[in-house]
Amino acid sequence: MQGRSADIDVFMSLTSREGAVWNRAGWYADLAPMMADNTYLPATMRSTTWKKDLTVIGDFASDLGCPTPLFGLASALHMATLAAGHGAEDSAAVCATLEQMAGVVR
Repeated sequence: MQGRSADIDVFMSLTSREGAVWNRAGWYADLAPMMADNTYLPATMRSTTWKKDLTVIGDFASDLGCPTPLFGLASALHMATLAAGHGAEDSAAVCATLEQMAGVVR
């Protein structure tokens, strides 16, 4: 979001690194174009499905008494994404939620 606030086209970098090894990584290759295009359909992992997984993981950690501060932040962000109406969209829609929180309009 800092790049957006500085008027830098941060999403250009998501689509212009075609030769990079990390660009061919599964999640990045699938999600980066969605984030760059600000369109999260068709979903590879629906946000509602990811909520179920987050609940299972969170319950497991809780049962073990294991603190998970970063996981807690990520879970809260995904819950905000669901509350914003992105349930049927890909979990990458968290990008849209972060943009909304930062006041970024595109």
